[in-house]
Amino acid sequence: MKTRVRIALALASILFLAWGLGLVFYPEASHKLISRGAYDSVTVRMLGGSFLGWVVICLVAIYTPGQEIIRAISLATLIISIVTIVLMFVIHSMPVQDTTVISLVVAIGSAIYLLVFGSQLGRRTQ
Repeated sequence: MKTRVRIALALASILFLAWGLGLVFYPEASHKLISRGAYDSVTVRMLGGSFLGWVVICLVAIYTPGQEIIRAISLATLIISIVTIVLMFVIHSMPVQDTTVISLVVAIGSAIYLLVFGSQLGRRTQ
């Protein structure tokens, strides 16, 4: 069980690492993938930095998987996904492209997987 949860966390880490590095080091090109609005390099890079912080949280959970941290990561990732769905399909301020849709599917899939199977971990697994 722990191995599958760690794999899901690693998958989420890779997703957020790719987006984080892209947003920090290639902000203008990355902005075109995620927004139809005005470009602001500071805001784009701050989003990238927050994704890189998310990678660190996922890596901590990989090495010390506990029910609480897994649940927090799952719920926070679902919130990010819900906001993305609203931006893409309700407000239409985020482009619907292969990259964004695939990222959304991976994020939702890993979050639901972690929510279901992470809850089966003991209260505190060492």
